[in-house]
Amino acid sequence: MGVDSPMDQSENLELLARIERQLRVHPVSDNTSVKDVDVFVDDWAPPSAQTSHELWTLVLDVVFAPLWLRIRAAELLNVCCDMGESDSDDIMRINTQETHKLRAIVSSTCQALEELNATDAKQAEQLFTWFGFLERVLLATHSDVCVQVFQNSMYAGMLTKMLRLLSSCSTKVFAATTVCLGLFHDHEKKCGRSVLVGEVLRDMKDGREHLSGALLHVINSCGCPCPTERAVHLWNALQLFGDILADETASALVFVNDFKVLIDLMIRECADLPQEDITRLHYMELLERVLGSQLYLQTQMYRKRELWGLLESLLGAGAQEDSVMPKDIEECLSNTTIWICNMDKNTKSNYPKKVELRGFERTATIADGISMKIVHSMLVAGDATALLRYLPHALARTFNMHPRMRALQVQTDDFTAEIQEPLTLEDIVTLDLLRIQQFSSTEDAFENWQQYAEDECNIAFDRYTQLPFFLTVWINESANQARLMLFSDHYMSDGYSGMIVLNSILEQVACLAKDENDDGQLKRVQVHEFPLRASFYNNSLSEMRVFKPLLKGFLALFGKATYRHVVQNFKPVLPARSDQHDFVVPPVANPTSACFAQGGPECMRKALVKCKAEGVTFAGALVSAVVVAFYQATKSQPDFDPDQPFKFMVDLDYNMRRRVPHIAEEEHVGAFISFADLEWLANEGVDMKTTLFWDLARRSKKEIDENLRHKRMMATVTIIMDQFINAKTETSFTEDVRMPNSLNSDANISNIGRYPYAREFPLTSEAGNKDKKRELTVKSLHVYNPIPHLAPSAIFFVSSVESFCYSIGHKCEKETGRDLFTTWVAVCEYMGNIGPNDTLADVLHQLQL
Repeated sequence: MGVDSPMDQSENLELLARIERQLRVHPVSDNTSVKDVDVFVDDWAPPSAQTSHELWTLVLDVVFAPLWLRIRAAELLNVCCDMGESDSDDIMRINTQETHKLRAIVSSTCQALEELNATDAKQAEQLFTWFGFLERVLLATHSDVCVQVFQNSMYAGMLTKMLRLLSSCSTKVFAATTVCLGLFHDHEKKCGRSVLVGEVLRDMKDGREHLSGALLHVINSCGCPCPTERAVHLWNALQLFGDILADETASALVFVNDFKVLIDLMIRECADLPQEDITRLHYMELLERVLGSQLYLQTQMYRKRELWGLLESLLGAGAQEDSVMPKDIEECLSNTTIWICNMDKNTKSNYPKKVELRGFERTATIADGISMKIVHSMLVAGDATALLRYLPHALARTFNMHPRMRALQVQTDDFTAEIQEPLTLEDIVTLDLLRIQQFSSTEDAFENWQQYAEDECNIAFDRYTQLPFFLTVWINESANQARLMLFSDHYMSDGYSGMIVLNSILEQVACLAKDENDDGQLKRVQVHEFPLRASFYNNSLSEMRVFKPLLKGFLALFGKATYRHVVQNFKPVLPARSDQHDFVVPPVANPTSACFAQGGPECMRKALVKCKAEGVTFAGALVSAVVVAFYQATKSQPDFDPDQPFKFMVDLDYNMRRRVPHIAEEEHVGAFISFADLEWLANEGVDMKTTLFWDLARRSKKEIDENLRHKRMMATVTIIMDQFINAKTETSFTEDVRMPNSLNSDANISNIGRYPYAREFPLTSEAGNKDKKRELTVKSLHVYNPIPHLAPSAIFFVSSVESFCYSIGHKCEKETGRDLFTTWVAVCEYMGNIGPNDTLADVLHQLQL
């Protein structure tokens, strides 16, 4: 027989067949090849010590016995336990001299998890059988036996594989795996070890996020009344969940919704349990971990009133003369009640939370009375009456979800803001955070929102007393339309933040509409507050420990000279109008003119199809469109030379949320942007007669991608803003670095992109209800942000919902600015018709501009 030849299993198969007949168990025919099995012979006999020994021998033979045979032997051991009367634990118990048995079981478990496919019905049944055997062994074995096994790396590997299994298995296997994890963790606790929580959950990535949901499944399935034989698994699940919440790293794996469901289950079960049931003590111990968890504060102390009422009720029942509640449960209830009483006070002490302003946040707050104010103007169709009803509550919830929406700058502490405590419904009114105006169908003013948005953006935030967000809503109930205009201060917001906030508001409106009670009362539901994330400056530089101090040192020596060289060599291709002041310290707010337009759905569809066919992103094509528009606008200038390459300076905004070392799980609000220019357009320029539109788009896309890869370049821009352009900038800076009209480039392109969230929000929970009158639908979204100083000649915004939504803020003469905008929109709308060999000049000719 060769070394790699399979062992002859005939003796083992005959042994299994004999034991199956003895135990009256139907044989497993798929793997049995014994010829002389007489299924009619009645060899039944109760399981003996010899039978158990023979089966254990097969289970432990990890070298020669195939996995299926070990699993079958384990299944028959389970049968022996079921048939025994009082010695079932003895059959499964491993004593201190038999630790090799537990090591062999761990090895077989690893093999089963690697080789068996949990999505295959037959193999899933084998896994379930093995976990049933493992459960019995762990229940019967003393924790001291496990100490040596816990020190073995194979044990941690087994736990890792078990957690991964949770992501793709049947409900039976899901529950059986979780039960075994709870048993292992209980043994670890009794041995003073923490492998599952302290090591595996911290290091492993795949599958660990499913554990909280798996524990909830076990807790819910063991609900009152819990079968006696299942109580230990319930206790273990409660214990493991509590230890996860107590561990700072492991607790981050718990989904907020799972955390809320856990509280729901605790309230239900503690109310239903009999007074004398010791299980309540396990729930109370878990409740202490829940209350001490950061998640509880993030969920705004979810169901605090119900928890308070439950504890009061239980304490009252325990104080009765005929109470049978154990004293240790009464003591735990009392301590927990005191904890909840202090929770409000403790929570308020967490506010205000200090936030250090860094990078762009400092530049955006360079002077009091001047704001970089953004507006996101969204048109919504549908049930405007319902929207109006739920908006105040929805807005309050949204403010409480996103901490940076509640920031106030600190006047007595440089470069500092403070996050205020969660808002109440009254705060929405007193702080003027919701401004509503209603229109009739005969009024044209509802459509004239552009002038209002432009004028409002020129009114600065008072950052010391005014939160950086507020919502203006124009309602036309008769036309079933509403326009939501979200205004925000750029130091705590950006183009993407506004979409996050508007989506949050609409989601909360829909949630409130669905959850409204039959009597018309809104349910009091707490919302989850997202973590206060580090600024883009701190996040992006967190892994540049060597580069950061070197760059700061270089900039301290040469930064001003470098910046002076850049800005003093810049000459705008379109002259600024007369009301644009030079940059001084403190800066003066220069006015900006706005233009808005709405494209056609078919034009957007054709443009995106064309971009895909040409192998470019829309952002790359957008650069080509801006070049064409600027070239057309420049023709009227006296120094225009059509025979020279067209040069101008353009930079782009980049949403950096997914391009930093530490990416947040949630979509978070804040100024999370960076900037980079397309240097070659200023240095080389383009020949309009020979450069193809799509070649320019492809080159632009390539440079945009390269800019994103050059993290140190992005960091340099951020540090320059942090160190040189802030409220501490000295007046001598403007003497050394002169910036006429406070212009630093010709164009900035802010491609907000396609609206990334749901567009339709049903306002009823009835399944299959397609009534368009009972829903809200997002129709369009315009974004506009005038830059009062250190600005480009024109800043271009484009977003899309059903079609492209265009806007521009410019510093040119009004007629020049309007022509620039008109050309840009025309090129973008025509983009789907631009041929692969069309030059930039051809595009202008085809449009007859």
